[in-house]
Amino acid sequence: MPAAIYSIELITNLHAGSGDSSYEIVDKEIQRDTATNLPTIYASSLKGALREFLEHKKWPFVDNVFGCSEDKGKKKEQQSGSFSFLAADLVALPAAIQESPYYKLVHCSNTNKSLETNKYKWLGYQFTDAGSFGNSENNPAAFKEAAADLPVIARNHLENGISQNLWYERVVPHKAIFLTGIIYEDKDKVMFDDFSKAITSSLVQVGANATVGYGLCKFTKIN
Repeated sequence: MPAAIYSIELITNLHAGSGDSSYEIVDKEIQRDTATNLPTIYASSLKGALREFLEHKKWPFVDNVFGCSEDKGKKKEQQSGSFSFLAADLVALPAAIQESPYYKLVHCSNTNKSLETNKYKWLGYQFTDAGSFGNSENNPAAFKEAAADLPVIARNHLENGISQNLWYERVVPHKAIFLTGIIYEDKDKVMFDDFSKAITSSLVQVGANATVGYGLCKFTKIN
């Protein structure tokens, strides 16, 4: 089956929550890949965000792509969607420059080469320069440090101007870049092209805290 590869550039900070209970200082952690421990966006989160985006745009083929429940007499049967969504992999991340207020975008060529070999080659995609997306610099040490020490933001709930609940959540910072793949069937090519045009024509909100501007993402088809 054919597949399309998309880069996902974070225009604002993203918090795709892991949903796990935390007894550490950080109350709400992000989703991480179980093998590499790098930040990720689970396929279910990505699929849900894209469905909500297209439903809001009143795109006519939402149920065809994402599935739906159909009445079958006295019970409902789940109908699966026609596209398959893969988890998004981190390929570039902003890292601080020492003694400077600026940042640089970095990647790890070994990490991205591993992604290419173990995953993306099966989708027919080959990285250029081991995945230096966004003109990022190959700096494994800076990439590893930035991925391990992501920003933590304090959030506060106020009632009548009085703090009632302070909590902390981790975010993936804006400018970070993920990579994902979406698989479809040849018979759905026309529908897929329309789908692809829709998700790349404006920003898509992914993850939590949409009301405070989190998770605005730019999808770009790269193959």
